[in-house]
Amino acid sequence: MPQIVPVSDFRSDIRSVSRYTDEGEVVVLTQNGRPRWAMVDYDEWNAAASSQERSVARALAEAEGLERSGDLSYVSEDEYERRRQARKDARSPKAAFRLTELADADLAGIEDWVEETRGADAADRVSDEVGARIREIAGHPLRFPVHKFDGDFGLMHEYRSANAGRFKVFYWVNESEGFV
Repeated sequence: MPQIVPVSDFRSDIRSVSRYTDEGEVVVLTQNGRPRWAMVDYDEWNAAASSQERSVARALAEAEGLERSGDLSYVSEDEYERRRQARKDARSPKAAFRLTELADADLAGIEDWVEETRGADAADRVSDEVGARIREIAGHPLRFPVHKFDGDFGLMHEYRSANAGRFKVFYWVNESEGFV
């Protein structure tokens, strides 16, 4: 675990902070409460950088060897995108999402209003932001907080909410049927 040290403490007592790097620890210096710099022992950093460079050089040499032997194969841009998306999808299993007709009508109304007041490009941006948030929700439905409504409305479900630009998306998770 890195040692977190304000830069002002570092300036006032370099020796006490540098002992952490001497012991092989990473020191994260903060400025205005936010991480700004990382300090490590130079020999450790150099060894890690050299190891990384050797790894890259070995991979390039392997590719050149395949090229020389005529065994180097290529992947098209479309195939790369398909494979990349498949890897991405595998990392974030998605729940199916279902949009109610009422929600779809609300979204269409919002897009129409934005188009009338700010133009077609703005409406497209809102549509894209909301669509991206819905896809994110489907991928990680429990990421966003449960929304606490003021008052008792007799709702059947526990609703969550997520911001999408200036708008808020409300949804519920149906775990038994596997959809949002």
